[in-house]
Amino acid sequence: MQVINTCAHMQHHMRLQQPQTVALVPTMGNLHAGHARLIQQAQTIAQHVIVSIFINPNQFNQASDFSSYPRTLDADVSLLETLQVDAVFVPDEAQIYPPDSTEVEQLRAPYLGDEFCGRFRPGHFDGVCTVVARLLSIIPAHYALFGEKDYQQLLIIQRLAADLKLATKIVPVATVRDDDGVALSSRNQHLAPAEREQARQIYLALQRAQRNYALEKIEEIQQEAIDLLTNQSLTVDYFSIRDAADLRTPSAASTRIVIMTAVTIGTTRLLDNVLFQIV
Repeated sequence: MQVINTCAHMQHHMRLQQPQTVALVPTMGNLHAGHARLIQQAQTIAQHVIVSIFINPNQFNQASDFSSYPRTLDADVSLLETLQVDAVFVPDEAQIYPPDSTEVEQLRAPYLGDEFCGRFRPGHFDGVCTVVARLLSIIPAHYALFGEKDYQQLLIIQRLAADLKLATKIVPVATVRDDDGVALSSRNQHLAPAEREQARQIYLALQRAQRNYALEKIEEIQQEAIDLLTNQSLTVDYFSIRDAADLRTPSAASTRIVIMTAVTIGTTRLLDNVLFQIV
């Protein structure tokens, strides 16, 4: 496995891969089994798999969150070697955002970024769009894989790729969960044992909402879930039932539904969702 640190080296590496198909798995490091699933999926659809590790300062709302983000590069590289990744791209900030450069355009997220997490983290999705566009300009892979756990982010990146007419296909990968149902996330390590027990309630509330979708009004289901989680001492930013295609309110034409939530336990903010077809 090659560890590559510069854009020039990465672009040379890409030229050497032609005509192989290439898949990119963008990450911010602190890798876990959810990332491993993305990589394993990438290996089924492409001949050459590249993982990027870059902690993007532009998507953090507070400098303290950026500085405290776990940096576990040695362990990450070791895991990637075990997973037989072909190359890992580990640029510094100057490689992604060259000082005084005109080649990096600061992007505005599509309308999909205006609510839900976008309302609570202003500018976050602008930073995500900018770094994803930049990475795909350096690594114009055939595929880029993103997890469905961050569902709003996934839709925004898919819309970004369409708007910019990128050749890269954005591939969604299903959420990976621990045995207790908690969605895998780098943030889970911040949970104390009692908070981890509370986190189980998130998926249970989502499952209950899915079961009740055809039985109750959407507004009632959402409020019941918020009350349930709040009674468990969780702080709910939102709990919303939407059309999975565009995050609009479901209509008679909707065929696929996403139920999304963002919940804070202590100081740790967790995202989760369930996706299902309307029968």
